[in-house]
Amino acid sequence: MLGVQPPLIVRGDILYNILLGILKHLITWVEQFLSKHHRLETFDRIWESIPPYPGYRPPQKRYRQITMWSGTEMRGVNRVILACFTAALRDPIANTPGLSLGAHADARRAIRYMRYLTDFCLMAQYRSHILQTIGYMDQYLRKFHDSMQVFSEFRATKEDRQDAKEASRGLAAGQLETHQAKLQEYFGLSAIQ
Repeated sequence: MLGVQPPLIVRGDILYNILLGILKHLITWVEQFLSKHHRLETFDRIWESIPPYPGYRPPQKRYRQITMWSGTEMRGVNRVILACFTAALRDPIANTPGLSLGAHADARRAIRYMRYLTDFCLMAQYRSHILQTIGYMDQYLRKFHDSMQVFSEFRATKEDRQDAKEASRGLAAGQLETHQAKLQEYFGLSAIQ
């Protein structure tokens, strides 16, 4: 095949997988952020109310009920998640306390963060780029990294994961001891093997 450069063929797939990974983390962080601010139900309601339009087919399930995302759904999410997120944070909810001043500041930072990320992802999907679009993408990526601390409490560090593993092991060992003690008490056994 004349003119084919094999090292350049896989680049699109690498970028696509990176974008899917970023969007997967974003979806998790959004859910946790909205849950913290008691806006998850509102987000689901807004999510379900988005009508279809050319290039976007809304999911048939609520946001939290979707367990597997296809590439097409992920691209669709990228087109609407910022609008849904913003509307959920600005929507007054009956029987729910309003956002505090600190929560409003967090909401503004989270909206900016998501805007930079979605702008980057949408531009990355262009079929070709010029220096200007690459400059925009670089700008969005820098602003994305500068504003991501708003979601830092929802991101697990290596230490957090290690602590969770140790706690899980300790909990499992404690449950095993409790279970063994109950069996000993019930059956009157001195040792369980």
